[in-house]
Amino acid sequence: MRHHIDNPDHRFFLALLMNVQNRADILSLISERFPDQSPTEMILGWAEELLELTDFGLALLDAAFPETLDVDIEDQADLLMGALQHALEQNPENQTAAASAEQTEIHSALSSSCLRPLFA
Repeated sequence: MRHHIDNPDHRFFLALLMNVQNRADILSLISERFPDQSPTEMILGWAEELLELTDFGLALLDAAFPETLDVDIEDQADLLMGALQHALEQNPENQTAAASAEQTEIHSALSSSCLRPLFA
């Protein structure tokens, strides 16, 4: 992924995902680098910028939108970003509580990708 990501902020985000083990530490490091910005908003902005259209739907880095869900491409970005925002704003123990099957499947796709530290 590093080979095709040139934006310094995106590379910083990718380095955090590769080298930091949990969401709290990632948020703290983003706060240190960007003290006047919300770390959650920074992550969501970077994620939105990194969304890519594939032959099968949208992907965020190595997290592909689940092909098993019959969701129009126009709606996939909102669902992916909503799942990521939910993960960033919740306690890890409560992330899947009361989630729909659709949300659970999207959560699983994101949490089994390089975005995994954001779910820990």
